Parts: sequence; C-alpha cells; structure tokens
Amino acid sequence: MAVPTTKAPEINAFLNLLMGKDRVETIKANKCMFCDGDAKEFKNPSSEHEYKISGICQTCQNEYFA
Repeated sequence: MAVPTTKAPEINAFLNLLMGKDRVETIKANKCMFCDGDAKEFKNPSSEHEYKISGICQTCQNEYFA
C-alpha cells in the first residue's frame, strides 16, 4: 500500500471531482489515477515519489512526461 502525500482538503476534493475517483484511496490501492492499472513498479525513487503525489503509474508517467 502506497502512502499518498498530504494535500489540502480543497485540493483533494478538486482532484477527486476532476478525475472521478478518490486520489487517496486510489493511491492506497496501488492503482493509477489515469488508466486504473496497477502502480507497483517504478524505474526509480523519483518516479515512485511522483506516484505518491499524483497517483500516476510508471507507464502513464512515461507517456505524460515524455
């Protein structure tokens, strides 16, 4: 279980509304906010930290940040 970073309640509420799912619960379940796929393996600690911030899996990070 990943531990999501803390955000202001208003930011979490906005992200939940925007994405249609709960950011905190999605990250705790090791799922991706974008593709709903598994988010358990990362290429480096920076990518894993990004996941805890955004909830974006390694595959989606590769596509989004390419």
